[in-house]
Amino acid sequence: YKTIFDTTINSTLASAIVILIVGFIVSRIFSDVIRRLLVLSNIDTYLTHVGFRRILTAIGYNGSLSEIIADIIKWLSYVVVLFSAAYVFGYFNVMIFLKYTIEYITKILIVLGVITVGIMIGDYFKKGIINILRTDQAKRQDVLGSDLPTYRVAGVIAKYFVIFLSILLSLAIIGIGITIIYIILNAFLLGIILIIALSLKDILKSIIISIYFQLSKVLVDNQDVRVDNVHGKIISVGPIYTKLKEKGEIILIPNQILVKKIIKIKD
Repeated sequence: YKTIFDTTINSTLASAIVILIVGFIVSRIFSDVIRRLLVLSNIDTYLTHVGFRRILTAIGYNGSLSEIIADIIKWLSYVVVLFSAAYVFGYFNVMIFLKYTIEYITKILIVLGVITVGIMIGDYFKKGIINILRTDQAKRQDVLGSDLPTYRVAGVIAKYFVIFLSILLSLAIIGIGITIIYIILNAFLLGIILIIALSLKDILKSIIISIYFQLSKVLVDNQDVRVDNVHGKIISVGPIYTKLKEKGEIILIPNQILVKKIIKIKD
């Protein structure tokens, strides 16, 4: 019986060792293939453009998204290999531990995947909303270093709202409690309210400046003006910006920028 027992143990141990060696080799090859495919897809370039690389740097990871996904897959594969070897060798306690480890890593992958997709969709929504808010007749030019706050605020809110929804979705998928999600939702809504309040402050300031222009008759329609290197005729003084026409092009100058510039008026 002892001989049979020793033979069985040796055979089982040999099988477990083979599984470990082959499994580790295959895991490294598989993760490297995944990394190369992700690099070929140019996902790193795109996510760097939308700011995802800064997030990885902030949390202390200096690699790219392709590398972090490949590393996660590699270590997840290692866990699967250990699970298989433990099963063959009969270490059921180790199997239970590895089972929970696999579940935990899988949840991390789901969260990263959903949030990554959310960042990509959010950036798409941001650009789309900015393009929609811009009129076809008026092409904004940054000749005075200006930017229309309504475009920027609306685009940023849309982007981060989509990202926030992706975070909530990922938390719900992995089974995070509704109470935690509710707290995060309230914090996000508070942030949105603060952003809107700050943007309304700028808009209100622009409206007051517009009223000043109109009451004081400093700027009137069809008046030739020069602001820095811009020379054109005033089409209208709006509540947010003043519209000028220069060489057939429409230029929108925010009132907050205009009131700080030296304006030369030609009667």
